[in-house]
Amino acid sequence: MDILLDTNIGKVEIEMNATTPDYLYVRNMAYFCDTYSYYTLTEEDYLEEMQKIQINFTFG
Repeated sequence: MDILLDTNIGKVEIEMNATTPDYLYVRNMAYFCDTYSYYTLTEEDYLEEMQKIQINFTFG
């Protein structure tokens, strides 16, 4: 993941890739799940409504 923003409405991940390797979609999903699971472990008030957005810029 290249950028992780923590906003007042949730978390935004931005991923940039110059190619499309075979593992790209699996890796991006892993980033998404890792951030979400970290949130559930560290936040005092766990809310299932937490907004999570992942933006992918892929070239090639």
